[in-house]
Amino acid sequence: MAIAKMNKLKLISFQNQKNSILEGIQSLQSLELIDISAEYADVPAMRAANRENLDSLSKEWEGYYNEYQELLLFLRGYLPQQKMLDKLRTPKETLTIQEMHEQLAKVDRDLITGTISKAREDLKNYDRVLDSLSEDEIFLAKWQKLTHLPNRTSDQAFIRILTGTVPQTTADTFIREMKENPLIFIEEVFQSKEEYGINVAFDRRDENEVVNFLNENHFTMLNYEFEDIPEIELKRISRERNQILEEVSVLKNQLKGMQNEEWVLKLLIETAYAKFQRIRAKKMLVDERHLFVLEGWLEKSKVDDIREVLEERITSDNFALVVDDVQDDEVAKVPTVLNNNRFISPFENITAMYSLPKYNEIDPTPFLAPFYLVFFGMMLADLGYGLILFAATAIAIKFFRLDKSLKKNLMFFHLLSYPTMIWGLDLWIVLWV
Repeated sequence: MAIAKMNKLKLISFQNQKNSILEGIQSLQSLELIDISAEYADVPAMRAANRENLDSLSKEWEGYYNEYQELLLFLRGYLPQQKMLDKLRTPKETLTIQEMHEQLAKVDRDLITGTISKAREDLKNYDRVLDSLSEDEIFLAKWQKLTHLPNRTSDQAFIRILTGTVPQTTADTFIREMKENPLIFIEEVFQSKEEYGINVAFDRRDENEVVNFLNENHFTMLNYEFEDIPEIELKRISRERNQILEEVSVLKNQLKGMQNEEWVLKLLIETAYAKFQRIRAKKMLVDERHLFVLEGWLEKSKVDDIREVLEERITSDNFALVVDDVQDDEVAKVPTVLNNNRFISPFENITAMYSLPKYNEIDPTPFLAPFYLVFFGMMLADLGYGLILFAATAIAIKFFRLDKSLKKNLMFFHLLSYPTMIWGLDLWIVLWV
């Protein structure tokens, strides 16, 4: 029950083995690399001009990763959702990076991502068209009593008809004055809280006088851009909307059946993330023409694991691994890894909330845990709540397939259920007596 002992590792190997080695080290998820590029800045291969390619590749793969994430988020919006209990009971599949690459080699990833991207773009286009149709429908619904095309009334020889709107006021001054004018005939098409929609008919010989009068009364000509009258256009919009909704329904049904495509996207996300993390790691290494050097921190108990991984990929003659103890001047740089038993480790989150101790300090978690248990139990002190907390967490830990982090959190609350029940029982006994 303490802070895990750490070692400093230095690995030297050949350039042609670098990708395989980094992939193996990454699979352990336990080595924290040390950026030694600044220490070897004078090495020709470490110059900025020679490292720009790594920056470019890192951004490229990070872009792929973000793109795949967006596609998966989009697809999950249409896939049938698995019930929570079924999801918790289903064991999570664990694959190595190599196994993920082997599965991806069996599918056409470009076809899958292209199909989902096209579906996403098509749905966006459909939404835009539907929005546009809705706007047109709102406009046409106001003018649906209009029986002529406003832009085709100028062909009449003696009579001119103008269609437009007049603001509605409290006293209806504008519309009243227009109706009282003997030079024009007003036909009301619609009325709303803001305006009147009207047809204005008048003799062409009075056009100048009438136009000036209409302008004085804030008459605004209707900008009608449709080919047919509103009644016909509304029917067209209804047909178009039904057709689009049918196409949307077909497309969404196709997306609902893309469980295999979802799995491929998950694999692409994981491999892309691993790829750009390895590229970032290369920026922390020292590269020579034939060799490369990396350094990192690793728990002492896992040194044999990294040797095993390396020997699985390359022969022992092709790499040199130097393992050193932590020096006094390196203590401030060493990452802290807490190493407690299964009853104390759930309380490490409480320690982390404040600050992890430094490598050469004492882990307070074993001392914090019993006090937290006691005071939590005193504060809640309810036998019923304690029993519910005990049963719920025990069932979840026993029967559900939980990831390490969630299981640790549930174990935390499971342990807290005991002092809650004990203090609740004590309180019940005191009250009973």
